[in-house]
Amino acid sequence: EEEDLSDDHPNLISICENMARCLIGVNEFSKALPNYIEALRVKKVWLHNGEDRRDGHVCDLTRSVGDCYYGGGRYSDALENYEDALGIATLIHKHGHPNDDDDNDDDDK
Repeated sequence: EEEDLSDDHPNLISICENMARCLIGVNEFSKALPNYIEALRVKKVWLHNGEDRRDGHVCDLTRSVGDCYYGGGRYSDALENYEDALGIATLIHKHGHPNDDDDNDDDDK
């Protein structure tokens, strides 16, 4: 019997993501999509308020949702997720990860 994935346990993030990767591997984009969406939902549950806009894993999962939409021919949905992932990546690059202690970019001189 299949286990209910509606729980918010953090292990569900990697389990759903791995299931989605397997489904992508066999070109089952429509079946992979709900797994990435669930992984993203649970990941956001475990982040502090606003951290999801600066979290690299959220960025990767959002891009993966876009990949599923793209693979399924849902290009406008894919574009929306790619734009969201780009926004997250831009914030990460501009401000660094919220868990980084060093917010000073002057070290690269």
